[in-house]
Amino acid sequence: LRARLGYTGELRAIGDVLRDQLFYMQRVGFDAFAVRADKNIHDAVKGLTDFSEKYQTSWDEKNPLFRRVKREAVQTAD
Repeated sequence: LRARLGYTGELRAIGDVLRDQLFYMQRVGFDAFAVRADKNIHDAVKGLTDFSEKYQTSWDEKNPLFRRVKREAVQTAD
């Protein structure tokens, strides 16, 4: 919605929103989350920082990890 149609309003995930989904939902444009009443909101918010690196491309990272990491050339024995 944001990239293709220029939508700038709130995108809210509601229902059975789980901690392990928040990081990825944020990456694809969700900016508000309503977790179930029986879940701890503070624990859920920690899900936004569970990962320090992004492997896949998305609107917030145009290159996959393998294109962003510089590696030393591997020398083979002849």
